[in-house]
Amino acid sequence: MTRPTAAQQDFLLRHLGLTVLSIGLLLALETTSIDAAVSGWFFDPVAGVFPLRYNRFLEVFAH
Repeated sequence: MTRPTAAQQDFLLRHLGLTVLSIGLLLALETTSIDAAVSGWFFDPVAGVFPLRYNRFLEVFAH
């Protein structure tokens, strides 16, 4: 079996590294309360709503 070339190693590091990082981020969001903390930044407790809930830009790019 031959050793991978530098270009192959770079390709694997970029693509597998990004995949592993994404999976780790998703697992962290599912198992911790980070998502609740972030959503608290955008919640208006006086009105009891998310002011940007129907913002067209956020509906298109954040969902």
